[in-house]
Amino acid sequence: MSGSLEGIGALLSQENDFVKVVEIIPGGPAWKQKQLGPEDKIIKVAQGSKEFVDIVGMGTREAVKLIRGKKGSLIRLSVKKPDGRIMEIPIIRDIVIIEETFAKSLVIGNNNKKIGYISLKSFYNDFSGKTGRNAYSDVKKELEKLKAKNIDGIIFDLRSNTGGALTDAVKISGLFIKEGPIVQVQGRVTGKETLSDTDPAIQYDGPLIILINTISASASEIMAAALQDYKRAVIVGDSHSFGKGTVQILLDLNRITAGQYDGLENPGALKMTIKKFYRVNGGSNQFKGVIPDIIFPGIYDSFEIGEQYLDHSLKWDTISEVPYTLFNSTIKLDDIRSKSLKRIKSNKYFSELQSYNDELNRRKEESIQSLNIKNIRKEQKHIRETLDKIKKARVVNNYSIDFFGKIDTTISKELQKVEKGRRDNWEKSIKKDMELFECINIINDILGVEKVTSLN
Repeated sequence: MSGSLEGIGALLSQENDFVKVVEIIPGGPAWKQKQLGPEDKIIKVAQGSKEFVDIVGMGTREAVKLIRGKKGSLIRLSVKKPDGRIMEIPIIRDIVIIEETFAKSLVIGNNNKKIGYISLKSFYNDFSGKTGRNAYSDVKKELEKLKAKNIDGIIFDLRSNTGGALTDAVKISGLFIKEGPIVQVQGRVTGKETLSDTDPAIQYDGPLIILINTISASASEIMAAALQDYKRAVIVGDSHSFGKGTVQILLDLNRITAGQYDGLENPGALKMTIKKFYRVNGGSNQFKGVIPDIIFPGIYDSFEIGEQYLDHSLKWDTISEVPYTLFNSTIKLDDIRSKSLKRIKSNKYFSELQSYNDELNRRKEESIQSLNIKNIRKEQKHIRETLDKIKKARVVNNYSIDFFGKIDTTISKELQKVEKGRRDNWEKSIKKDMELFECINIINDILGVEKVTSLN
């Protein structure tokens, strides 16, 4: 939640039986040490001067538990380089600032319009003081930068944002409306409480789209639901968000049982659900999630992701709504939705994605599966080829990107190179983001732009 962690500063992924380095995080311990690099495969891990532990065949999650550690501690990695060399690399762990966590924005030029884009990966708030940053303050700064560019609309990207600090979700929502309730919280013991935006100022009052997917959860759902209920934003994305509308606490059983039972050592902790979140209209985000105003096929549609697929999850219910004033919007949502769905239906990328989801859903219904290795490999090859077709259907959209000025020349040449690489990678991903491009078209519809760029 702080946007930082203690470790070596490397992004890892699974490749067959190996844990592979995908990226070295700029400014982190591995980046400063300069021996570990992308494509390196980590074979063994040793803590300090202890013996090496073989991690070949180990999952990424388990390997990360061994690789992360306290600031100042030594870890030794035995890695296989892309050229086949085996190296032992010692690294002193340190605090790693994950820049990708923090809010960032840019301006997209399209049809002589300037569209602001804000990406927020989590509702972070550094209560520990390591980074001193919080999502609300950073988003507010990004909004000020966008407004200075005289933008015509904003796309707020909450895809795969799994939540974070509730206070930041409430305050960020308040940047787009006048004062009013944002979310209701009800507990069996504490009763009902309403968390509100108390600042009457509206930071931005123009066209607004909130982009979500199936992974968007908790605080993301609170923001999306509130701005949907106020009719302040058009919610766009997968068929539903995650559906995480509950509050948990951790009870330390060591403190409760201390000295009471002989032979009972370290009984662990108990996670207990104590409250539920409710929208200002009285409906719960739990189980169902947030249903977007405009839905397009998503890469997770055929997977059982969300509270509704979990055993014993709490069901959807309602309580009484709280008084709130609708935003004075002139958007004709039915008309906007109709135009968008027509584009989505005729688009090659979304068509390929829908076919892929339909096929996976069909396979889930098949009760008989082949155990023949040739048939299994043939099926896996077909899935890879289908995913490849989806990837190739992502056309490059030639709109302009404004990163708010040039790279700071007062930093080192190496850091300038890193920053340029980061910008180049972000620009490439933005220009091939078909979901984002449709959001731009929706804003053009809202603005009444006659020419809306084809998705194909």
